[in-house]
Amino acid sequence: MEKEKNRKTPSWQYSIIVFAVIVLFIALGYALFKIDFAILLFVSWLLAGVFAMPLGFKFREIEDFAYESAKKCIPSSAIILAVGIMIAAFMAAGTIPSILVGGMEIITPKFFLPFTFLFCCVISVATGTSWGTAGTVGVAMIGIGTALGINPAFTSGAIISGAYFGDKMSPLSDTTILASTLTETDIFVHIKAMLWTTIPAAVLCVIVYGVMGIVTANDNYDRAAADAFVESLQGLYHINFLPVIPLIVVIVMILMRKSTVVSLLVGALLAAAIAVVYQGVSISELGTFLTSGYVANTEDTMVTSILNRGGLTSMLKLLSIFISALGLGGILTGTGILQPIFDMLVRRIKTGKGVLLSAYVTTWLGITLVPTYNFPFVMDATLFNPLLKRYNLKSENLSRIMEDVGTLGGTLMPWSTGPVFVAGVLGVSAGPMCQYNFLAMFVPVISLIYILTGFGLKKIDPSRDFSAIECKAEE
Repeated sequence: MEKEKNRKTPSWQYSIIVFAVIVLFIALGYALFKIDFAILLFVSWLLAGVFAMPLGFKFREIEDFAYESAKKCIPSSAIILAVGIMIAAFMAAGTIPSILVGGMEIITPKFFLPFTFLFCCVISVATGTSWGTAGTVGVAMIGIGTALGINPAFTSGAIISGAYFGDKMSPLSDTTILASTLTETDIFVHIKAMLWTTIPAAVLCVIVYGVMGIVTANDNYDRAAADAFVESLQGLYHINFLPVIPLIVVIVMILMRKSTVVSLLVGALLAAAIAVVYQGVSISELGTFLTSGYVANTEDTMVTSILNRGGLTSMLKLLSIFISALGLGGILTGTGILQPIFDMLVRRIKTGKGVLLSAYVTTWLGITLVPTYNFPFVMDATLFNPLLKRYNLKSENLSRIMEDVGTLGGTLMPWSTGPVFVAGVLGVSAGPMCQYNFLAMFVPVISLIYILTGFGLKKIDPSRDFSAIECKAEE
């Protein structure tokens, strides 16, 4: 009680100064000095703590706020580690290579672009990684597209659109896990909410890429590039339906709403068994692959750049971001530093649509200021998640906006981390690629339309509108 008496309530000016300092520290550190985002978030614990001490908090109390908040990421951490193990197991078993070979055998020039988009959608949903999809399917498809005489900007646009479809929609994706975790939304409820904006956008993408393919297709092409890549994979693996079974099992278990961690580990174990019994991988090699990532037994640099990935340790950086982000949010909320900002938002925002529109704009500002989804995700969840119940809004409304803009919006910016990486692995320019990234164009527009019209927004109490709870609270 004595401690609480000695604590001070920060003014709104103090809160804004603290928040601005932390935002600038992270933004400048990342944009100007290229400091790792996880490091900046973690060091921000100290920065936030320094500002909390004049309010009467001891550093031990401040640490406890961070630890209590960071506990929320324990379930997500298990999923992330399981994903790393599963990807390595899938590569060792030939699961992803078998899908690649099967897909490339049915390509035709006129339908290459929509096929590339849909193929990347499937792979990214199955693996949960946009960068992994771009580095596997994407590398293969850009080479095939070149052989077909298709503009690399068109192909790379379809690749990044399809790759980020799964990054946004897969229960295995780090963005999906992070958005649902930060907003305390069940991951499948979150995914279901995103279907409202993402599926219509994907349909539009198929139509647009289809028209582009028909208009620009060249039937006189050499399949040598595709055939050479397929032969390389067939030389490394037994390619058939058997290696794909673990992926099917994972998808079926997830669709049956079984535990995500259990589903991933079951798929990984099945793939591990196939890798040892069918693909000839030794148990000791398998153990190394599952820990440090799969390494293909070939000197072909293109093949190794596609196959060498996964492993438990590959996910540790992502875990550090989760822990650091949640810990920082715990300090800012636990010490009351953000409370005056919440109070200002409550007074100024008059409807639930106002909350979501503010989150929409804030996400765009965040993704522009710091071109990675982590920053706007943390900012949105910290500022707006506490306001949702007041305005009769379910948490999946906010988590969907975070992904509609935060996950996809940044891929329209050539300087953002996603386009820079994808363009780098594909060997194309980021600017032209972003011009044909239609999924990232369509989804935010559809999302904004839903916010303004109220269509597709989920209510806590269906009998009330988005201002009913607020009005009652103010009476």
